[in-house]
Amino acid sequence: MSARRSYRATALLGLALAAVVAAVFLFGEPTANAPGTRPAAPPPGAPATWSTPDPGPTDAASDPFAAIDVQLARVGAAPEPERLPPQADVRVGDRLRIGISSDRELHVYAFNQVEGAAPTVMFPLAVLDTRNPLPPGEHELPGTVQGAHQSYTVESEAPAEEVLLVLSERPLVALGSKVATLAALGAAGSAADAAGGLDAIVATAGPGVAIHRWRLRHVP
Repeated sequence: MSARRSYRATALLGLALAAVVAAVFLFGEPTANAPGTRPAAPPPGAPATWSTPDPGPTDAASDPFAAIDVQLARVGAAPEPERLPPQADVRVGDRLRIGISSDRELHVYAFNQVEGAAPTVMFPLAVLDTRNPLPPGEHELPGTVQGAHQSYTVESEAPAEEVLLVLSERPLVALGSKVATLAALGAAGSAADAAGGLDAIVATAGPGVAIHRWRLRHVP
């Protein structure tokens, strides 16, 4: 399948971002739900109220990231985000955010790859107010643009796609270079432009990081 953007911007700020980076995941403003289809969404632009489950006993010595909670969630359809499992179904129009609850400063890198296309950058992006490193506390990505909370909006004809999140306690120079390369390619990049896809990005990140991946199946 030829590469095509799976996420579009429905606001001017998002369109401006598309012109700069042509990312697969772009920014869209919340849209109203049709009567009788989903519960009313929170006020437009409002940050989501994240629920952090009890992680249970952790072994910080063996896994320094064990106490950090990460979730990819669908927002706007209910008062609280709907946490998505590692394999989940999404639909055109779904709005997604990445929630991170951390007890330490983090450098965060997020990528997306639609089936048959090249990977693209979700975070960090120059247009965002939200920047690396993220301070300790609760965060939701993509973050804000000129103070307005943003979301990733699903729009794709591809059968599936993946989301990759890399967490590090230090800046990852090689991964930062990968971000710059992919952001420059944007939607114009082909699968050949990023050989190895997300697996190559994981290899570039190297050891001492936390890796989270989700596979999203597109359903009618």
